[in-house]
Formats: sequence, structure tokens, C-alpha cells
Amino acid sequence: MPKIMKPIECAIELARAHRDIDPATRDVYLASGENDPLIRLVEVSASVPTTSEFFPYAFTDDPNNGVPYPSVLILVSPEEWTSLEAGQRKLPQGWPEVRDLKRLNLEQRD
Repeated sequence: MPKIMKPIECAIELARAHRDIDPATRDVYLASGENDPLIRLVEVSASVPTTSEFFPYAFTDDPNNGVPYPSVLILVSPEEWTSLEAGQRKLPQGWPEVRDLKRLNLEQRD
């Protein structure tokens, strides 16, 4: 029987894949619980323009391609991340405070 991927494992694999596509991604944060079946990520990338608002991008699950959970992604520039950390801006309604996000370790492989 194939191993069932946990949401946190899927989140890390998604984040790694996104960084592989966009090497300017410097950090990825989990904005959902480690066992939450809806994966929410905040990705900080130098290739993202600084804008006046944050746009969540939603994706359905895709089990045939190894993604068993739906996900929502917010891309932010390093400047936007700095303003989020300073409390000058907030993520969209329903998203946690920046201090409650968990930085994902994308270097360590199991």
C-alpha cells in the first residue's frame, strides 16, 4: 500500500517545486496547521513585484500528480515581507498573523 502523504509533507514538496521553478524564492511559510487538509503558503520571492494588495491563488488537489491536498498560495516581494513583519501590512482576512506562520525548511530532505 502506498504511503499517504501528510499535509506538511505535501506543503514542503510544493514549496520545493515552486522554488525550483522560481530560484528567487528566498523563504516559504506555512499559514495552515501541519495537519490541515487545505495547505496555505506564503512565498517570499524577489521575482514578485511589490503591489498594493495580496492575491491568494487557489489550486485544487491533483492526486494523479502527487498533490493530494488543495492549496492556496500568496506571493510577496521581499519589500512586502518586510512591511508584513513590521506590522505595517496584513495578510488577507482569514489568514494568520505573520508571527504565527511557520518557516519551512526546504534544504533538509528526509
